[in-house]
Amino acid sequence: MGSALQVFEAIPQRDVVSWTSIICGFLRNGLEREAVSAFASMDMRPNARTLVSLLSACSKSDCNSGFELGGLRVGRSIHGFSVRNMMIEGKRVFCNALMDMYAKCGVVEIARLVFYRMAERDVVSWTTMISGYAHCGCLEEAIGLFDEMLKARVEPNEVTFVSVLHACARSGALGLGKWVHQYMTDKNVKMCLFLENSLVDMYAKCGDLDMAMRIFNAMPHRDVISWNAIICGLAMHGNGTHALELFSLMNNVVVRPDAITYIGVLSACSHAGLIDKGCQYFRMMRDVYDISPRMEHYACMVDLYGRAGLLKEAEDFIRNMPAMPNLHVLGALLNACKIHGDMEMCKRVGDLIKEMGLPITGGIYALIANMYTNANRLVDAIEVRETLRDQGVRKSPGCSWIEVHDR
Repeated sequence: MGSALQVFEAIPQRDVVSWTSIICGFLRNGLEREAVSAFASMDMRPNARTLVSLLSACSKSDCNSGFELGGLRVGRSIHGFSVRNMMIEGKRVFCNALMDMYAKCGVVEIARLVFYRMAERDVVSWTTMISGYAHCGCLEEAIGLFDEMLKARVEPNEVTFVSVLHACARSGALGLGKWVHQYMTDKNVKMCLFLENSLVDMYAKCGDLDMAMRIFNAMPHRDVISWNAIICGLAMHGNGTHALELFSLMNNVVVRPDAITYIGVLSACSHAGLIDKGCQYFRMMRDVYDISPRMEHYACMVDLYGRAGLLKEAEDFIRNMPAMPNLHVLGALLNACKIHGDMEMCKRVGDLIKEMGLPITGGIYALIANMYTNANRLVDAIEVRETLRDQGVRKSPGCSWIEVHDR
């Protein structure tokens, strides 16, 4: 980019192509802030290509907070500019980029408006909207739109299938996931690595571990995502020993694990009660693979100690963390206190959460109140529930998903 900038600055008369080239260059190299700055410096009217490139920067979730004005705000400005200059009419590629930007920034309602106002939609339009729904957690809407897409006789592509399988995995819609798999087989869709990874992930998360293993074992090539999908899936469903066997095999075939692999591995150790192994893997993650632990890893370790009843060790582990614990880490310790009935530690953790100013959810308050009730400390339980009411905190009711006749 240094050389590209030198050439760009030496151009005596820059046109819209010059500006778009340098903006796209910044984006390809992950320099989103510089791309927006270059756009702001343009001394001429941008074209649709320039705007589409910028929208792709705004839709990157990891850079939204990096923009001085915020990715969504920049994206809205580009949308407004295009409407004022009548650049949006009939521009399917631009509308697709707009939908992607709004969905990735969490404003799926506006993405849906753009989608339904389009005069013509191609497979990218449908896929972008389905992917946007899945990204925002609107899983039923994603699945419903896929059904609409098929009724409109639009042939899905590989990215569509990945988005739908992702929605099936998150919602536990195993029946629909199987139907999509069969549809791909009937249509002779060419299998590629990311489609196979999506199938393994869907079957594993939906609990059909036999099918997940069958697809995994049949894969001619596997990357770290393939291994993560099967290891995390097995760990999620309590097959900790099998997950750790696969992790050993992963090391034997020289696939380098990443941070997500270790979330699955530490979770597997927790479910299998393998405390020494868990501690060994936690050290290995830092010392051998140079992976900095995230809060999810610390929460797994606290859960590992807590499930085994080693509450003092769990508390010491939190105190020795290099970073301040978050609610997930302290919540794991609270849950262990509930399992083992340690009221004194529960009170210490509750006080620590308040001191740190962490957002206390209704679930945390309810957990502490129920522990006091079980210990016959009714005055303390009433006090916690009154605090819950006074602060206006509501506990979301628990719910479960079950699939009946593919619904």
